[in-house]
Amino acid sequence: MNRDIKVSRVFGAIKRSKKKIIANEGSSRSTKTFSILQYIIDEHQNNPGLVTTIGRERLTWIKATIIPDFKELMGDDFLGIWDERCWNKTECTYTINEGVIQFIGLDVAQKFHGRKQDITWINEAVEAKFKVFQQLILRTKKKFILDYNPSYEQHWIYDKVITRDDCEFIHSTYMDNPFLEQEIVDEIERLEPTPYNIEQGTADEVAWKIYGLGMRAAHKGLIHSKVKIIKGLPPKDEWKKFFYGLDFGFTNDPTSLVLIVLAHGNLYYHQVVYEKRLTNIRNPNNPDQVSIEQRLEENEVSKSTPIYADSAEPKSIQDLVGAGYNVIAVDKGPGSIKAGIDTMQRYVSYITEDSIDGIKEKNNYKWKEDSSGNATNEPIDMWNHFWDAARYGVFMAFREKVGSFADLMSD
Repeated sequence: MNRDIKVSRVFGAIKRSKKKIIANEGSSRSTKTFSILQYIIDEHQNNPGLVTTIGRERLTWIKATIIPDFKELMGDDFLGIWDERCWNKTECTYTINEGVIQFIGLDVAQKFHGRKQDITWINEAVEAKFKVFQQLILRTKKKFILDYNPSYEQHWIYDKVITRDDCEFIHSTYMDNPFLEQEIVDEIERLEPTPYNIEQGTADEVAWKIYGLGMRAAHKGLIHSKVKIIKGLPPKDEWKKFFYGLDFGFTNDPTSLVLIVLAHGNLYYHQVVYEKRLTNIRNPNNPDQVSIEQRLEENEVSKSTPIYADSAEPKSIQDLVGAGYNVIAVDKGPGSIKAGIDTMQRYVSYITEDSIDGIKEKNNYKWKEDSSGNATNEPIDMWNHFWDAARYGVFMAFREKVGSFADLMSD
């Protein structure tokens, strides 16, 4: 490394390991991504001509997660070695010290068949197929790294990788992360099933095991498990109806804006905004403050298109109405959450692959469990910002089609 910056225990463990395979199983924010990137950059700086392949199940997800982290680590706030001339945006490659770091999507077979490299890293490896691992490790000379949250109790990584004698197993948690902000630590620790967290309604034993302790556990009772991931929305001329759902946030929670499309009798969801610290409207005295109004304009949201928003924020709704947008408060009452979810589940549904946060919530948003571990009819109040916004839109837009609120409640 060119600068004296912090490194984690994970970086040291990878650097010291003499084994070909590294399996880094860890909790959320346990410095897996940053530490592996540090290792790869360090290897390239000290060994001219290396070829590294970094892959995730879909290239869209690589572009939204790993590439921004790579640029940040290479940038002025950390290593200070980023050179825009070395970055090929079209090919997603970066040339460094006579070598190359290439970013690929693993869902396109021709991207990795025949490809040879010194180092391979599969990010979020529980998403990948075993045959992809097989193909890539046959073409990797020096080091093969996998990282993952242990969100499955059974997986090929456990049975066919970490059992190998050439595999180094590294376990990490958020406590291994020297870069982590205290507010993120607080959010993770709210999952722990302590008496206080149970009383607050934030406790989730399975999520705490996976994202807090980095332990293997399978999510049960996922609410939107049947929603399928697709490349993109249908062509616009096939849309029968479209509208938006909006869930307000600010400091701890993101503001989430979801485009909902009805086409071919199915529902399609697309993430438009998922961002913290957005004010409602522009402040001429503080032009650098990003607002919902600005994001609506940037995403070319028509002022005539319905935007169904949380009625608990009447001032926010009025601000956006005052800015000219067709924002409509959602009818809420006892049982409205369950009724809205029921409305959504009457349709075959899809989510676009670049709805990164929506997909993450889909894989975590679930029904609460009773004392016997059985799912109830009440969802947890976590992992739901995208899906609350989507629910607002669907429930309001299709009330007449599926019946009145009273009819829904009597199902």
